[in-house]
Amino acid sequence: LLNDFLKTELKELIEILKIYPCKILIGSAGSFETFAAMCENNIGKNSFSTPSYLFDIKELNKVLHYLEKSTLAERRINASIIPLRVEMIVPAAIITKLILQMLVPQEVYLSTFALKEGVLVNFINQIKNNQAKKN
Repeated sequence: LLNDFLKTELKELIEILKIYPCKILIGSAGSFETFAAMCENNIGKNSFSTPSYLFDIKELNKVLHYLEKSTLAERRINASIIPLRVEMIVPAAIITKLILQMLVPQEVYLSTFALKEGVLVNFINQIKNNQAKKN
């Protein structure tokens, strides 16, 4: 049901991707940090300590499948999932899984910088560019 809704809502994106295929997917912060923590845990590591993380796409798909099938109780006891994400990680996993199926990227990265940091950096750069043009 959610997949059908998303496919309808993302119809324009799907059409654009046919013209401009995407080879790299970058997820920012939040749910992608949880996915990375779970991937690392699955391969026997405790954490990642870099502002970017390259996913093993097969491992990411395993995590997404697990999340989609998991119960709330299973997610609550999973040390890789912070309490804030326990309830909303399933829709995030479903959306991410669908995006991966649509894009079929060659690489998937996590940037631990959230959207708000990116917007702030862009805004600061625009101010600097405007000031440089005036001088």
